[in-house]
Amino acid sequence: MAVSVYDIVITKNTDFEVTLTFNDDTGAPMDIDDYEFQGEIRSTPGDATSNPAEFTITKTNATGEIKLELTDGVTGNLTGEKYYYDIVGDNDDGDGIRTILISGRVTVLPAVSKDWS
Repeated sequence: MAVSVYDIVITKNTDFEVTLTFNDDTGAPMDIDDYEFQGEIRSTPGDATSNPAEFTITKTNATGEIKLELTDGVTGNLTGEKYYYDIVGDNDDGDGIRTILISGRVTVLPAVSKDWS
């Protein structure tokens, strides 16, 4: 499976979420029931010394759909404007094949509106 590229934009100090659907090589929804996922945001690809954020990843169903989430506290800690991310799936049904399913750039925008009550 080829790695998909999807760039995302996050507004600093706000909650972020996006739902992604993965398809197999035939175009059918990918069966992700046995998968575990990991996703990180880093300032430079391959930089093991920085790890500004890690996504909370939830499988929303077994037919290829996951939800990525970051809280406002996590997005508030992103100090730069440009980052990179990837989502790795581990097919843990005995063979443990780790695959990068999607990657891209992350742009962090400042929040314009201030707190309201």
